[in-house]
Amino acid sequence: MQRIEIVPFGGLKPFFESGCFLEVKAALTVEDVKAQLSETKLFRSTLPSAGLALLEASAVSTETEIIPAGSPIPKDAKILFLLPPVSGG
Repeated sequence: MQRIEIVPFGGLKPFFESGCFLEVKAALTVEDVKAQLSETKLFRSTLPSAGLALLEASAVSTETEIIPAGSPIPKDAKILFLLPPVSGG
């Protein structure tokens, strides 16, 4: 079992408690982690469908790289960052 700190950014911050950790099994993919997050008490929302859509559209990264969709979470990952899509100008 691997304990990973979850750090949300931007529009995802209101949906998560501070100091979030996720217990994950080895060889999970990015999608598996998002599914686990959406099913835990860590994920809280007044607008569940909006929060879920934002989580699903977000990128996941380690301290050094963005993890491509469908890829496994690195075995040595201690922190995962949730990066929602942004727009600006």
